[in-house]
Amino acid sequence: MNIRPIETEAELQPIRHMAGHIYGTNTGRLFLEYMTTGPGDRVEGRLRLNDDAVGLLQFDVVGTFNGQYLNFDGQLKQNKAEGGIEEENVVVSLQANLQLNDGGAFGGRWETSVGNAGTMQLFPHDHIEKTSLPYEQALGLRLHIHNRQLGVVRLAFGDIKRLIEFLQEKLPGSTVLVNHSALGNSEKEAGQTTLAPEFLASAAELGILQQMRLDARSQGPDGLDRTVTIELGRYEKNEIRVAGGDEVWVTGVLEAVNAQLADKQSKVATLYRKHGSLLNTGVFLALLIWLPGVPGVVNRLYVTVIAMIAMLVLLRVHQTTVPLAQIRLAQAQRSFLDEVWPGLATGVLTALALGVATTLLAFVDADSLFSGLSKLLRLISGSEGETGGAVE
Repeated sequence: MNIRPIETEAELQPIRHMAGHIYGTNTGRLFLEYMTTGPGDRVEGRLRLNDDAVGLLQFDVVGTFNGQYLNFDGQLKQNKAEGGIEEENVVVSLQANLQLNDGGAFGGRWETSVGNAGTMQLFPHDHIEKTSLPYEQALGLRLHIHNRQLGVVRLAFGDIKRLIEFLQEKLPGSTVLVNHSALGNSEKEAGQTTLAPEFLASAAELGILQQMRLDARSQGPDGLDRTVTIELGRYEKNEIRVAGGDEVWVTGVLEAVNAQLADKQSKVATLYRKHGSLLNTGVFLALLIWLPGVPGVVNRLYVTVIAMIAMLVLLRVHQTTVPLAQIRLAQAQRSFLDEVWPGLATGVLTALALGVATTLLAFVDADSLFSGLSKLLRLISGSEGETGGAVE
């Protein structure tokens, strides 16, 4: 088979590079170069396949890429001379339908016009030129990974946009991937991964997010990848992770990202979430000191159970009403309520917890728990005065 020779790089001018494998009826290694060539999502490029059985094949590809799905058709052409006229004929056509996954790679299915089929994986390789280091120096390379836990965070669309721009500034040439799931929309609750520009363009339609993760990656001067991950969720955790070969750079970027999010955190709500279990411990110790004044093992058990249940319920209510991360993409900026709500809700719940403890101390007397509760009910119903007069 006379395969068309490969043209020069200047003829194609690729702006994206991917490498990967195919599996199925055929196996082999892939290298894809493509560029945006027109309005919308249209892309053109060249796919080189080193088939384990056939050898090197080259396909001209045309397709679309919308930030989530990469679909393309490829044609394997051959020059054929008939009657002194050389014509270019299509020998085999290939079709691939791929989707971007959480790890930043593309996976999907491929099929040819002659019946070959299987699965395909492609990984972005925009940084092709690797720094060449002596063997002794390469042995000394070490990847440093630092992380930082965040507190209760409130973010709006403007905050997310500035955060993405900040990551692109700290990691020049990087592609920021956004993994997210919307809250209260069954069609968008499942996690989706898109490029940052596509995410920002459709952010207003998502409303409130259940979770969001920003991933940025670039190559450092030592040849090791530099990565920054910001993970935010309503009920799981908020965390910053930075990795790279230069520990000074890793520490500096970690502190810089943390500073970007510092004014978007609620200190009061964070302290309550962090030390909520300590409050339960404090209540338990207080009960140990106070309970000897309550006669009977059963009464002491009642008081302990009521106090612990009350604290657990309040902690659960706090986790529900004040989620770890509140991300409202329909708002350009955070509102006044977004700013004050975490601290306000925490203060109300803390006051309620103190009220429960005070009620137990005031109305459980030395006779029994039930007499104390009866006293409270009589006070509420307004019959306390009549009962007191009868006793006198």
